[in-house]
Amino acid sequence: MVERIITTDQSKEVIRRLTDEFGDLVFYQSGGCCEGSRPICMAKGDFYEKSKDVLFATIEGFPYYMDKDVFEYWRYSQLTLDVVDSAYGGFSLESDYEKSFVIRSRLFSEDELKMLQ
Repeated sequence: MVERIITTDQSKEVIRRLTDEFGDLVFYQSGGCCEGSRPICMAKGDFYEKSKDVLFATIEGFPYYMDKDVFEYWRYSQLTLDVVDSAYGGFSLESDYEKSFVIRSRLFSEDELKMLQ
């Protein structure tokens, strides 16, 4: 099975910490921040899905949404959710821990793309 997004051990640990503190989470990736490479993590109750949002995948049991235009850009890529030691500021919950989620990507092979369809 091909996954649209995978998580590193470091990002899983941060997600566990955030879940312990905030409960259910939602990830959102817009085109307005860092060229669409930095997702925002928020408590489930703080996210309001818009008509142009696409459910890209689930990570660690939580939904990962994208703006439709961002999805069109990333649709042929597998994303890896990672974390770095640096708080970029903003609204993402991990900033409180001096961490920031980041996205790394690679293009799917032709065989992997067929499996997605």
